[in-house]
Amino acid sequence: MSKKEKLEYRFQVESHKDYSIKVRIGDVQDGDHNVYGSCPYENEPINDNPEWESHLGLGNEIKGKVLFISSASLNSNPHTNNVSVRVFINEEQVEPILGNYVLNIEENEIGYFNQIINFI
Repeated sequence: MSKKEKLEYRFQVESHKDYSIKVRIGDVQDGDHNVYGSCPYENEPINDNPEWESHLGLGNEIKGKVLFISSASLNSNPHTNNVSVRVFINEEQVEPILGNYVLNIEENEIGYFNQIINFI
């Protein structure tokens, strides 16, 4: 059995500031990410598994855009039954306005996190 969680983020951008994003599978678990949307991102990310990292661009390039990130995390750590996914923009963690970024699941189960990031 698996669990799914929908996360929504809104992030205020400044027009002439440069932005990067990092999406990290936490709690010493394994996982991967699938990314799509209208917001520009690098097709060849800096990292991919279990941490996806990419340059986004200037605030005026990403304002009004949306990034969708679907993350799956496998509970492979026998010391915890938590799986999590955290979003960092310019190295600072962004809290979701909707949803929980930590799930408690059984060993060898998968937690799915569907994330919507709106740049405003």
